[in-house]
Amino acid sequence: YGLFGVALLLGDLVNPWGLPLRGAGLAALILFLGAGLLIVLRRSKPTTGLAVMLVTVTLFVQPMMQLVMPSLDHATSPRDQARLIRGYTDQGYEVIAFKIYSGIYAYYVGHDVPETRDYQAVEDLLASHDKVLVVLREKHWDQWPNRPGNLMVVDRQWIMESKYFLVKKTDPAGDDAPPLLPTITIQPEFTPLPPSLHPRY
Repeated sequence: YGLFGVALLLGDLVNPWGLPLRGAGLAALILFLGAGLLIVLRRSKPTTGLAVMLVTVTLFVQPMMQLVMPSLDHATSPRDQARLIRGYTDQGYEVIAFKIYSGIYAYYVGHDVPETRDYQAVEDLLASHDKVLVVLREKHWDQWPNRPGNLMVVDRQWIMESKYFLVKKTDPAGDDAPPLLPTITIQPEFTPLPPSLHPRY
């Protein structure tokens, strides 16, 4: 328990995604308390130790499932990047995934994304369409031989152990901004009084 608690605290401070693990401190504290109780009660009946372990694990999974695991969504879920892909497809972009199982995006995009393992196939699509979005890993972007110069990285996201890029063909008209996600207009919580009704002191 103690070692796992230390690992949680270290994971909160140092992880490859640079994400804070919400609730890691609370989960680690529960493990430390459980470990301490086991040490204090080490001469008690075996059933006492089992009860402490059961309670510790029961309490431990609460912050893990409700706080720690959801905080990893940005590094384990393709949802955010898939929403951007869908925004581009809604604008008429041809999307192609390079050396990626595109099924990880299909659920959030709403349809299958074509795949290829051939740079030439990507370059042919770029040559034949004005609006193209390429999904690929950072290492494949860096390894792309004779990479076309009219490409721009519009999004980078860690998904598990790799960084995934969204790359678009630049617009000759100069509008190279990524599509905006739907915005929510927040209405004021109160309606200001007209000046004639303001209190006078």
